[in-house]
Amino acid sequence: MFLIWVYDDEPGQATVVRPTSMSKNENLGKLVEFLRSELGVGRVLLYKEDVGGYAEIDLDGLTFYPA
Repeated sequence: MFLIWVYDDEPGQATVVRPTSMSKNENLGKLVEFLRSELGVGRVLLYKEDVGGYAEIDLDGLTFYPA
């Protein structure tokens, strides 16, 4: 199960709140595909442990952008 935040004032963006280890989850690609096709999301943020907050990922490579 996933907990995802989307806000009206941030159209096209989704933040995956749970699980916090989503960047290592084997279902990340399926989730991103769903968010893109069903919600029209163009930006996805995941929890990034080394910064202690949320960071955007590259939707094609499913990796964090460099800091």
